[in-house]
Formats: sequence, C-alpha cells, structure tokens
Amino acid sequence: MGWRVAAAVLILAVSAFRVAYVGWWSPLDLAQDEAHYWDWARNLDWSYYSKGPLVAWLIRGSLELFGPLSVALTDSTILAIRFPAVLCGAALLAAIYTLTVQTTRRESLAFATTALAAAIPAVTAAGILMTIDAPFVALWAWACVFGHAALFDKRPWAWPALGLTLGLGILAKYTMLVWPASAVLFCLFTPAYRAVLLRPGVWVAAAVAAFCCLPILIWNVQNDWVSLRHVSGQAGVTGPESKGGIRWLGPLEFLGAQLGVGLGVFFVVLVRSMLTHRPGVEADPKRLYLWWLCVPTFALFFLVSFRVGIQVNWPAAGYVSGMVLAAVWLADRVALPDSRPWKVAVGAGAVVAILGTFVALQPSSVRPVAGHFVGPPTAVSPAPMRRWDPTCRLRGWKWLAGEVDRMRDELTKRDGVEPVLAVDRWNKAGELGYYCRGNPTVVCLGRAVGDRYSQYDLWRPNPIDDAQAQEFRGRTFLIVGEPKDGYADAFAEYDERNLTTLEYREGGELVAWWYVTVGSGYRGFPAGTKGSKW
Repeated sequence: MGWRVAAAVLILAVSAFRVAYVGWWSPLDLAQDEAHYWDWARNLDWSYYSKGPLVAWLIRGSLELFGPLSVALTDSTILAIRFPAVLCGAALLAAIYTLTVQTTRRESLAFATTALAAAIPAVTAAGILMTIDAPFVALWAWACVFGHAALFDKRPWAWPALGLTLGLGILAKYTMLVWPASAVLFCLFTPAYRAVLLRPGVWVAAAVAAFCCLPILIWNVQNDWVSLRHVSGQAGVTGPESKGGIRWLGPLEFLGAQLGVGLGVFFVVLVRSMLTHRPGVEADPKRLYLWWLCVPTFALFFLVSFRVGIQVNWPAAGYVSGMVLAAVWLADRVALPDSRPWKVAVGAGAVVAILGTFVALQPSSVRPVAGHFVGPPTAVSPAPMRRWDPTCRLRGWKWLAGEVDRMRDELTKRDGVEPVLAVDRWNKAGELGYYCRGNPTVVCLGRAVGDRYSQYDLWRPNPIDDAQAQEFRGRTFLIVGEPKDGYADAFAEYDERNLTTLEYREGGELVAWWYVTVGSGYRGFPAGTKGSKW
C-alpha cells in the first residue's frame, strides 16, 4: 500500500508541475500540430482528414469547461487547450505503474519504473503538448492493462473495457489498430492462449471497439474515404511515394531517431530486453504479452521506413509495454552479482533524462553553452540553433501573429476591407488563426501550389474550389509562406519581389523566420489545380 500511495503522490506532483509549467512558466507557443487541432476544435465534426475526432473533442470540451478560468488565471486559453494532455500524461503514468504490478507483483519496481518514465523527455512532452499522441499513448497503455486483466486475471468486465479503450484509441490515432493485431499474434504464438480468440470476450471487445469507430466510418463514407487515402499515402502504399524506390538508408534513419528518443542507454536496454524475452526463449506468458505488444509496432515502422521517412513519434506506443519489459529485464540484471555496470548505466541514463527534460522545458537556460557547439550562423544555416533544439519550432508564433496583425491593419486602411489571411502550408494556418487578433479564419493555398490536400481543402468555402465566392473574389490576400509561381496566375496583381521577411530572434540569435507576400484582386487558380489527396 505504501508504494501505491507514493506512486499516487508522484503522479499528482508531476501533474501539478505540468499545470504550473503550461500556465505560467512555459516559453513555448502552441506547436503546429496543437494549433491545427485547435482549429479542428472550433470546427467540430465526426472525423477529420488525417485523424479521428478525439483530439478535437478533448480540446473543445476543455475550452468549454476551463477556457474562461484559463483566461482569468493566465490571460490565455493555452492552459485549457493543454489541460487534457496533462490528464492523459497522468493516466499514462498510472497505467505504467499498474501494468508493472500486473506483470511482476512488485510494487517497488512499479514505482521505480513510473518515476523513471516521468523523467524521460518524450513522456514529459506527451504530458504537456496536446497532440494526438497524448490521448493515444495513454489509451494504448490502458488497453495493455485491460488486456492483461482479461487474459491473465480472467476478469469479465475487462473485455468491454478493453473494447472501449481500443475504440477511443482509434478515434485518436489509427495506429491503435496495431494493438489488437499484436494481441492476436500473442494468442496465436502462445499455445495456451489460442482458445481465447474463440471466446465471447474477444468478440465483445471487438464489437465495442467497432461501435466507437462509427463516427470515422460515417465521415469517410461521406468524404470519399479521404482518410484511408491519406494514411495509405503516408505508408507509401499509394500516391507519389508508392512510385519511389527502396530507401536503403531509411531503416538506419529510423533506428538512429529511436536511439535518440531513448537517450541511448534506454534504447539499448529495450533492445536487450526484447532479445532476452523473445518467443522461443521466454516461457512466462506475461512477459511474452509485453513483448508482442511492443515488437510488432517497431517492426511495422521499420519495414515502412524502406518506403517513406518515419516521423520519430510514430512507434511511440511500442515503448509502453517495452518500458515495463525493460524494467523487468533490468531488475533481473541488478539482482546478479556483476550488476554494477548496469546500475551505473541506468543511473547515468536517469541523470541524462532529467537534464534533457529540463533543457526541453527551459531551452534558453543552456543556449549560451550550446552556442559554442552549434557554431555561428552561415548562409546555408542562418539559424544553427534549430538543428539541435526542436523547441525552436514552438517559439515565435505569437510574435509573428503580432507582425501579421500590423500588416493586416495597413492593408485594411489601404483597401477599406480586411485582407484574407492565407498560408502556403496547412501547418501554419492554425498558428495564425490562434494567435492573430480576433482568431481569424485562415485559408490554405498549399494544394494549388504543390502541397497535398489537408483539412482546409475539405472546409467550404475555400479559395481553391470556391474562387468566385464573395469571401474571396477580388479580395487582397496576405500570404504567409514562401513565394510560389502559381500565385501570379491567381491574382490581378502579385509580385514576389515585394517580399517581406520576418525574423524572430532571442538574445540576438535567429530562431525562426517567415516570408510574407501580398496578392491583390484574387481571381482563382487555373482550372485543374487540385493537388494530391494524400
């Protein structure tokens, strides 16, 4: 009981810190994905172009419940937007503790595993940034817990709980479908559990999960299965990527990125634990369960990396059960007489994790030191800090919005009407929509100038499909993004030489920059400008 109380106190303390950080201490603006999902949240639907609706529903619900309080306390709604991520982060830590106890019956080990998980930068990010990974990874973790209760503890209630968790997870991210596939593989390759696949509990779970997915199904039927097209394109099955050759270095890039996310030593421990407890060697079905809910996820994206580039967060769910199995493996090593090297390695890894989390949360604290390593700005790399500091992508957006608002005012004074605010890529629209004065609707021109479809192409009216609508015809557009050749055909007056470069600096160092152009007398892009749906 003492370890459970300690774990509860730890999780509450970590969550309280994250709330305080998000509300008052964070130097980070909304990430591009966060702002994009905020845009979804103010345009509620049953599903969306690239993902299910859960992230939008959570953000909208939190804004409705806590938005006014967030503004009163912090002069911003960011705390309300990110509060669901804090709750999901707490749920993830609670699931890691529970799954470790289920597997080992050692509450002290469960506490240590949870404490170490809380210190890892990637886990911290999932508990602060409100992207799809926050609810998705938490739901995956609880699916592992409920699946364990159903398979090993034979709890009847666990099957519908598992189905609900899987269904909600699919509403968050389609990768959740890998979980039931992995669980089926566990049953098939573990003879004592093959019969489970024929029992009613499995079908109850499947039915509940399928029912939860109806919003996605209905929306895609109404929208030409655009989500399926998008996901298959991302995987290199269809679309332009499917015509490319094999990326022989893709797997190395994938493994290198995962090595970085795992802070080196932890990824090595994970790999060693997977080798030690692999099928054919490991006899304990509970450990095999963890193995099967980890390795297929990494194997899937390893194979996909031969076709397309893999984003570092795509296999994130595999770390949940992998982390617990790695803790089990480490506990076994520590019990051996020659365990000192592993104790030192894990201790060093924990220190690196804590320092990495601190640097990620307060990057400016180490910038003077880091500057000696990244080198001076050059013509090829004008902002060298961006190469090592991923938080640069979360800074400067509020400042940019202020500069754009100033330009909007100038154009409004000139034309007597506000300009249409546009971007060249979907990932900028939410940032400007959130931070610009009045939360304006921002349109995306990307599809007309070489980018893929996005959610902005499905919302109507939009300037590509509805060029003659009164919202766009003859209007002046303020475009944030690189100049494109196609813009000259879409406006009566457009000169890419009239380019404004907006540079955001911190401590005199360039952190981010954007280009802004103006097109007047919008008349629409030439017929046939459609872009790719994936």
